[in-house]
Amino acid sequence: MTYWNSYDIKWDCKIEKLFAPIATEIKNFLKEKKYGDEIDMLQNIIMCNNVMKYGFKKRSKFSRKERFIYFDVYVDYETYMPKAEKDRKIMIAECFLADMDLLSKYKPKNFILADLKKDFSIFFESIGWL
Repeated sequence: MTYWNSYDIKWDCKIEKLFAPIATEIKNFLKEKKYGDEIDMLQNIIMCNNVMKYGFKKRSKFSRKERFIYFDVYVDYETYMPKAEKDRKIMIAECFLADMDLLSKYKPKNFILADLKKDFSIFFESIGWL
């Protein structure tokens, strides 16, 4: 499976500086993994801004045709900003795992969300983010 991510963040939160180095590790981690017969790519956008105040809805998508599954990771800006770097990493990992539940409504062939979440829990623990 391949991995793609992007960011929609306020400039001062600097999540990309924390997450970008592990994005490559995630790509390597997922390279040999398979989470269903109809999924070749996991995609997400990590968000850290004030949009939740304005009724923002978290997005997710599954495309059989394009063979990807996607979900938003929302990190609450107000909660995130006063934290120390170590606590920010933990918060990002916890939000990533919690928001992965958005994928539960999709039914790709042989997709088991619990396996994906378990592997990501193991990954985040292995790098000290949980």
